[in-house]
Amino acid sequence: MRRRTVFPALLVAAGVVFLSGCLDSFQYVTVQQDEAGFSVDLPRQYAVLSKRTETIGTEAGAMNMDFYLAYGNNKVFMVGVTHHGMPDIGDKFTFEGLQFARDMVTLKATVIDQDEFYFNGRPAVSVRYRKKEDGQVMYTHAVITDIEGTQYQTQVASPILDALDDPEAVRFHMSFRYTCAHQERMNSLNSEVEVK
Repeated sequence: MRRRTVFPALLVAAGVVFLSGCLDSFQYVTVQQDEAGFSVDLPRQYAVLSKRTETIGTEAGAMNMDFYLAYGNNKVFMVGVTHHGMPDIGDKFTFEGLQFARDMVTLKATVIDQDEFYFNGRPAVSVRYRKKEDGQVMYTHAVITDIEGTQYQTQVASPILDALDDPEAVRFHMSFRYTCAHQERMNSLNSEVEVK
């Protein structure tokens, strides 16, 4: 009689250990970059963002774009930040600027789908595309928004199209927030311009 109660108890204990292991692997960490003015949620195993800066050509001339990247498990999480300092020009022109940015992101790529919407009350564009780089096909979902003189891009890239809809990829995009540090930095830049 004792054996019958031990076996189900062992099964329950094994199930609890298995489920807690699964839940631990999907724990999220909010990563905040004060200098760049944003925060995002990342799965704990991706929680270290490396920074790289590239000069990109725009209609307004060359600008630096900072890329904050996290790698692992067939996915790359990225936030791109360009401080252009242009004032808020209204939704219509902001959408036009974001469409231009979307077109630049998808150069030499096959667009799968695209959309325009409001994200956190701000104009935004979304695009999913397929691009072959260094002999490997990568799928990317990018969301681009412009907030008070700064363009932000959140991107998730993977060689697996369905990975763009994983809960961790969706949460990464949806968790994006600009921070007070961003506004303080822009105010500082604007006061420096006025003093000169």
